[in-house]
Amino acid sequence: MHHHVFTALTVSALLGAASAQTAPAPRNEACPYLLPQGMELGRDIRCGYASVPLDHAQPYGRQIQLAYVVLEARSSNPRPDPLFVLLGGPGQRADSVIASNIYASLARDRDVVIFDQRGVGQSRPALACPELSQLSVESTLQGTPLDATQLIVQGSERCLKRLEAEGVDLKYFNTRQNADDVEALRRALGYDRINLYGGSYGTLLGQRVLERHPHSVRAAVLDGVAAPGRDYILDIPLAQYRALDRLFAACAQDPGCPLKDPWGTLEEIKTRLDREPVQVKLQLGQESEQVALTGEIFMGLFAFPLYGSPEDLIPLLVSAQQGDYRLLEAYLPLTLIAFELSDWGMRLGVACAENMPFSDPATLETALASTPEFFRKANLPGVKAYYQACALTGVPADARNRLPVRSSVPTLFLNGEFDPATPPENGERAARTFSHAQVVTVRGGGHTQILPTPRGLCATNLVLSFLNAPTRPLDTACAAQFPARFDQNRQ
Repeated sequence: MHHHVFTALTVSALLGAASAQTAPAPRNEACPYLLPQGMELGRDIRCGYASVPLDHAQPYGRQIQLAYVVLEARSSNPRPDPLFVLLGGPGQRADSVIASNIYASLARDRDVVIFDQRGVGQSRPALACPELSQLSVESTLQGTPLDATQLIVQGSERCLKRLEAEGVDLKYFNTRQNADDVEALRRALGYDRINLYGGSYGTLLGQRVLERHPHSVRAAVLDGVAAPGRDYILDIPLAQYRALDRLFAACAQDPGCPLKDPWGTLEEIKTRLDREPVQVKLQLGQESEQVALTGEIFMGLFAFPLYGSPEDLIPLLVSAQQGDYRLLEAYLPLTLIAFELSDWGMRLGVACAENMPFSDPATLETALASTPEFFRKANLPGVKAYYQACALTGVPADARNRLPVRSSVPTLFLNGEFDPATPPENGERAARTFSHAQVVTVRGGGHTQILPTPRGLCATNLVLSFLNAPTRPLDTACAAQFPARFDQNRQ
């Protein structure tokens, strides 16, 4: 996701003065989010909405609303520069992040601002597409689950028709407008300079903020780095394959590894479930249903552990090989409500303008040619379906987000060794055009590193140390202290 530096900075400079004069003060209203336990509105946390232009090239035109939360700094002498959290997806909702309080640790010395990006969550208009999850759940409960292509294309068509009837124009829901929203929100909240923490897609957004509004940013942390010029949607199957290969190779080097042929085990489980699906429990809230676990559903959910604690995948595969699918059941709801974890309309707005027009399915097939056939066949249909969904949107291609970002702002690039979506090489590549970059790969890490785990605590401390002294070299020793362990008695 990528673009022309001169044009971006020139337009930004010209529009900055005009929109600075018109940015309205945020409306503080009853908080639309479920607050973390023990946090009190007005004491620990502030909520509100800020108006920003639908199109930043027309600052006096139609306005949209961004919902935000400010976690107040716990320090009695807080630093003046807050940390803005740029969520992933694109389209990741802020509600679960706020309720889990996962970023509260970063509010030690400064305010932390978490917001729903345009078109997402509690921001208005909302580009959620519940049609996809409804189709997924209904077809699964009926015992005839739709394949990935049917689900994405049929669900997208229904959603896009509704959004069009509501007056939504997807061409304004993209990374450039998103980056200008960050600047508008900074001004609306009255901050001088800010720091950025971006995760996954938030790293692409963060890079565009650095490009378009460099003087507003003091320091940036990019975690789970998506490199400009890489088509992250097409890259995910290959990134997942390489992460699995790395994980399986690491397991093979561990005397305690219980899997002697991980790829063979994976194929064996998938083939067995293709031949004879098994009934497993699907827990959705307080309700539970028995549903058929097929090979296709299995391939869609088995890799979820890679996003958090990658080594947890090994006991999951061991249990499944033995016919025990209880560990898999914990991830089953995620496959059915995956489209609710990020608002699909915003995801299409970004992908269909900035990614899909610049690639084709043949490129992916060539990249996956060396992977096992069963893995390749499981991953190609879902990605190909994006092309069909994008054809329904009418969103014009935008090549301006495809060039690397050059920045002198101190930036910490955080990578996870086994990241299945944005591999460590991405961070190393993106950092080449940053003059004040520090690159850290967390051994054993998955996709984004701020988690309630020993590795996550290490990453949190690295982020806090970096933000307090962005130009000082970090002591990164802890990043190597938690390698993946594969013995079944690990703590």
